[in-house]
Amino acid sequence: MKKLLYILIGLVLLVVVAVGAIVAFINPNDFKPLIAEEVKKATGRDLVIDGDISWRFWPSLGLSVEKLAFKNPEGFAEPDMLTLQQAEMSVAVTPLLSDTLDIGVVKLLGAHVFIQTLPNGTSNLDGLTGEQAGSDTATQEKSSEPATSAQPTSDTKPWAISIGGLELVDASVTMRDDKTHTASEISSLNLMIGKLETGLWVPIEFDVKGKQNALNFDVKGSAEAMLEKDAMKSKLRQLSVTASANDAQMQLESLSLKADQAGLAVPMVIDFSAKGKSADMAFDASGKTTVLVDEAISLITASGLDLASTLSGASLPKPEMKVGLKGDVTFDNKAQKLSLEKLHATVDDTEFKGKASVALADIPVIRFDVMSPKIDLNALLGTPSKPQDKPAAPANKPAAGGEKPAAEKKVLSDVEPDLSALKSLDIAGKIAIDEFIADNVEVSSVVTAFAVNRSKVNVTQFDAKLYGGTINATGTLDATVSPARYTAKKGINNVSVQPLLQAVAGQDILSGNGSIDVNVSGVGLSEKRLRTGITGTVAINFADGSINGINIPEMIREAKAA
Repeated sequence: MKKLLYILIGLVLLVVVAVGAIVAFINPNDFKPLIAEEVKKATGRDLVIDGDISWRFWPSLGLSVEKLAFKNPEGFAEPDMLTLQQAEMSVAVTPLLSDTLDIGVVKLLGAHVFIQTLPNGTSNLDGLTGEQAGSDTATQEKSSEPATSAQPTSDTKPWAISIGGLELVDASVTMRDDKTHTASEISSLNLMIGKLETGLWVPIEFDVKGKQNALNFDVKGSAEAMLEKDAMKSKLRQLSVTASANDAQMQLESLSLKADQAGLAVPMVIDFSAKGKSADMAFDASGKTTVLVDEAISLITASGLDLASTLSGASLPKPEMKVGLKGDVTFDNKAQKLSLEKLHATVDDTEFKGKASVALADIPVIRFDVMSPKIDLNALLGTPSKPQDKPAAPANKPAAGGEKPAAEKKVLSDVEPDLSALKSLDIAGKIAIDEFIADNVEVSSVVTAFAVNRSKVNVTQFDAKLYGGTINATGTLDATVSPARYTAKKGINNVSVQPLLQAVAGQDILSGNGSIDVNVSGVGLSEKRLRTGITGTVAINFADGSINGINIPEMIREAKAA
């Protein structure tokens, strides 16, 4: 036993002496030209090390490099693709005796990366891999080797490798694309990752400040990561991210996101909130949901989505509005389709329920089926309803000489409206409203179905009940031709006129039942064409009419009898 102990002590001393000899007699700065030459061969770029390369001995064998620069080719805005103020790495000495490479914390201080794409599409990243260069030679060398030489011997023991962590201190990144005229910049990046070892929860902290074009942002966060040999099976837990951002149009005062865990096939409970201002509208929103991503990343679901927000600003119909959204969201990655089920949306006291979907394509395919128990348009938009008092009679003052002035004739415009936006729409759906109120007019049992498909609009159904009567309408619009063509059919049957006039104009002088049948078509939607290019029929029928309690049909019957 003593002999074995002496042998071990001797081996340790031998390693220590050997390492000490290396540190004492080998100056790592002598290898600068060789390192630069090998980098030049591999990448075609120059590597410049202005600072010292120095050893660190006990308790770990360390190496430190200062003032390193990896050069760009000619023609780029900055001379260096990568600069580094200092890099440190160490290896524990004693574990080397047991085939263990124990690397300490790798520190990179003051790193700066510059990536640029020129207007012709050339990037300073091009040609760095060196895959093509020497690939044929490598293939030939590999094929000429005996088949057995690549196989490890049976007594070969693989080395165990561990890394104590990674620290990025005051790093920065500039990404510039002169082809698309965009620029991104990370002005400050601090990142700390704990010991990189599989099967353990590794702490992560980061702090990022930067700029995306005109948008400035600041993001901080922390989490714990479980690293697995199969990277896709790695997980996160206790994720917490806070952020702020601003530009000329938007100020995001605060954004907070928290998740109990994250990973494939792992349900993630997410809480989020945001507060800020966009243009002249302020928002304060919060919500939660449970997100699940399957292992194939083919299906992503956000169940139990519950979002509540308060909006305020001069651009809104009302000074302040409360908006809510609940439902289950599913995204099918293979079909590229987003579905929203169990939709329950609210705008103040107005509710909407139903479902919707969006299939991503060259033109997104939007489908929906929604209903609302009640929509009061005046309450929703914050506009007062028309007063039901009788309006004053318009004053028609005669002109001098006792004659009324001639009305100035308005010139009708022949300019067609711009319908080009319809080219990029593929929308179809159904809307049902139990009760609809606008300017005191009440309509019930409203059901409308329509479709907009690449400049063709088709209203297949519009049914409603109006003051004891019914409304039925259909219509089409073809904007694939210019001027656009349209058709309209409408039937208003047995509507009680008195309550309708009372609601619209505050008048009850006329009563009876009215019916209107419209069947028209036309070409052109300008003011002039709407008057001159329309053809068809309009039939009006008024039955059982009376004026202010005077039964006109009865008077006619009595006159005939007399």
